[in-house]
Amino acid sequence: MQITRAADYALRGMTYLARQEPGELSTIKEISSEEGVPEKFMRKLFHILHKRGFIDSTRGKLGGIALNIDSEEVTMLDIIEAVDGPLALNLCLEGPDLCDRIDLCPMYDIWCEAQASVNQVLKQYSLKDIVKKTGYIRRARRMLRTLYSMRSSV
Repeated sequence: MQITRAADYALRGMTYLARQEPGELSTIKEISSEEGVPEKFMRKLFHILHKRGFIDSTRGKLGGIALNIDSEEVTMLDIIEAVDGPLALNLCLEGPDLCDRIDLCPMYDIWCEAQASVNQVLKQYSLKDIVKKTGYIRRARRMLRTLYSMRSSV
């Protein structure tokens, strides 16, 4: 199983918006550039996220997009499922009518347990948590660059 590129890009875009001040508008062009996502793809994803109520958009020359939700309230799983639909490690987990071997399958319970674990981890991290991690990573990279430049100049 692999999270789709769409879900990954949606998470990047939503994290970018969560890093902005509340109500601050951002353009898709600047988000795409900053997050390394094709603008056309990001536009499509934000259209989906807008329909789901995650973001608000304002048209016009001074328009843009902003979060429409509290970054503490939305989880990684919420965003992934908004873009990709329900997450399923195996076909049998999408519904009992999709596999006629569920009652006989020795692996079905294991798949259910694994699915529950994945969901639990993805539910435990909110956008706010991701933003905090982003800050730690950026500070650590700045420190490493500073140390490296100091070492190179000696």
